[in-house]
Amino acid sequence: MESVNQFHYIYENIAIYQFRSDWIIFLSIVIFGIITMALLYYINRYFSLQVAIYHADSLLAKKKKTLWDLILMKDIQTELEKEIEQAILKAAFHN
Repeated sequence: MESVNQFHYIYENIAIYQFRSDWIIFLSIVIFGIITMALLYYINRYFSLQVAIYHADSLLAKKKKTLWDLILMKDIQTELEKEIEQAILKAAFHN
C-alpha cells in the first residue's frame, strides 16, 4: 500500500548535491559572524569607555571651574572687606 504523499528520491540528484562544500561555506560564514560580533563588542566597549571617561572629565572640569570661581569670589570679598575697613578707618581719623 503506497501513500500518495510519499516522496520518491532520485539517487542521481542526491549524488550531484555537494554536501561538503555547503558545510564549508556555512562554517566559514558562522566563524566570520562570530569574529565580527566579537570585534563589534570590543569596539562598542571601547567607545562606551571613552564616552564615560569624557563625561567624568567634563564633570571634574566643571567642578574645578566652580571651585576656582568660589576661590576668586572669596579673594574679591576679602579685598572688598579690606577696602571697606580702610575707608572706615580713614573716615574715623579724618573727623
